[in-house]
Amino acid sequence: MIRIIRQKCRVLIDLYIREIISVVREYRLVCLRTFLKANIWRTTNMAFATNSKTRKIVDYLSEGRTLTAAQAQSRFGIKNMSAAMSSIRETVEAYGNWEVTKDTAKNGATKYGIVRA
Repeated sequence: MIRIIRQKCRVLIDLYIREIISVVREYRLVCLRTFLKANIWRTTNMAFATNSKTRKIVDYLSEGRTLTAAQAQSRFGIKNMSAAMSSIRETVEAYGNWEVTKDTAKNGATKYGIVRA
């Protein structure tokens, strides 16, 4: 009789442990997702070297400003603005918190910006 009770207790304990492990794993995933969403800008900034031209563009655009290819060349020495923005777009839009905008200026030049999604 005691043996049967012990077996039933072990089965129940195993079930509870599995349930607890499942809940802990799910909680960790939720915490990780929340952490990544909250810190996406810091993570994104770390993706670019501190003094790189791309990092300077991201910092400039994150202040709510826009930038054309001519302005990027004169301010930061960027020769291929569309390639730079493609790289920035790939990194910044990875988690959906930021969005790269593309608009046409009055003179017909393409101007880029970054806004929160």
